[in-house]
Amino acid sequence: MLMGFAALCIVLSGIWTLLVPQATFQPAASAAAAASGELAEKYVAPGFNQLEDIGVFMLTPLLKKLGIPMAPERVFTILLVIVGFLILRSFYRQIRRTRVRRARPHYY
Repeated sequence: MLMGFAALCIVLSGIWTLLVPQATFQPAASAAAAASGELAEKYVAPGFNQLEDIGVFMLTPLLKKLGIPMAPERVFTILLVIVGFLILRSFYRQIRRTRVRRARPHYY
């Protein structure tokens, strides 16, 4: 259940990153939003930046070799969204299989 929620967050954040320009983002003024924003900025953002740097480092030569004129950062985000969708699909199939097993009547 936790992996499904994490995958959903990855997918939604990836879609948000791809569709919404960064200049239009304005954080909420509430204290809770400010505290969560500080936590995200202090702990989550550096970890994601390190992961993104590694992904960009690995994708740059591949994109040049294949002749794909896209920014490696965008390609990395797209790949994360695809992985998130695959995890969600697998999670959904597990839930559906469990429901089907429970729904079948057992005749002895």
